[in-house]
Amino acid sequence: MMSKIIHLKPIVDDISEENSVSTNIIYTTIKQAILHATKAKYKLLNINVNINNVNGIYNVYAIYDIININKYNISIKKSFKKIKITNLLNDNYQKEIHLSNFKRQNIDPAKKIIINKIRSFKKKFQLDNFHKNTIIGIVKKQTMYSLIIDINHDIYGVIHKNDLIPYEHFKINDKIKACVKEILNHKTDSIIYLSRVCNNMLFNLLKLEVPEINENIIHIKNIVRNPGLRSKVSIISHHKQLNPVGICLGIRGSRIKNVSNELNKEKIDLIIWNKNIIKYVLNMFYNIIINTIEINVKTKFIKIIINKINIPKAIGKAGQNIKLLNRLTNWKIKVIS
Repeated sequence: MMSKIIHLKPIVDDISEENSVSTNIIYTTIKQAILHATKAKYKLLNINVNINNVNGIYNVYAIYDIININKYNISIKKSFKKIKITNLLNDNYQKEIHLSNFKRQNIDPAKKIIINKIRSFKKKFQLDNFHKNTIIGIVKKQTMYSLIIDINHDIYGVIHKNDLIPYEHFKINDKIKACVKEILNHKTDSIIYLSRVCNNMLFNLLKLEVPEINENIIHIKNIVRNPGLRSKVSIISHHKQLNPVGICLGIRGSRIKNVSNELNKEKIDLIIWNKNIIKYVLNMFYNIIINTIEINVKTKFIKIIINKINIPKAIGKAGQNIKLLNRLTNWKIKVIS
């Protein structure tokens, strides 16, 4: 008697689409679950599960070895009289098992395996997509040294106090944006470490606010930050007729203001990058009249001579401006009057 043909394809396709898990992974998981349930019910070690990954049709067989049957003086005909055999092989035979005979106590453990496996693969997929991206979460717990962030129901992140921008504070149930700094995988779970002071945080915020960066019309060459105070971003446009600074600023500075507000009012300087270091430096000090530039390519040293009145503006508070430019260019820049 032929068993009722069951097509898993529609079910698998729905699960795959809903959970962003490949159909091959789901078929493999179902196969493992059926094996587990069948072995538990019939107390057999040798089970064969066949699933067609194209149309979703499956069959389950119990494989029995024929071992020295004459030793027990039993005829083959008599021994198989009460058993419906699907296929008789050389040294064994296989009997089809119908899952319709399974009771709830047999089905539930299999369902649990499928649910847990799919949840695990879904979580792994999400973690892979989180890497170096900016996430939005909810502050669920505060400790003396860190915040626990609910990223997506059963996925939590940790942000240490030194990865928060100085002088910013978050309360329980506050929304928070942070960049995934590192994901450490353990046997039982993964720990996601977050940061708001890393360069990727600013990079991702600019990508969100400025579509031209996502579309590769504008390219970010480098970023340096003094979190919460000042940052410098060197950019270049692949279209000469476009002004990358104006595009990133937005109408009345709206785009860069949104990014700055998210970073606790951090001031963001946009600089047009140039492979010619002298032109690059001129772009850095576009609003200051430079009298002389002296450059030593071997030592990567630049001396800039300007009017005394412009020294504070060029150097910045506590030398912050020059320090950031040194990091941005990997050159030693000195400003004198």
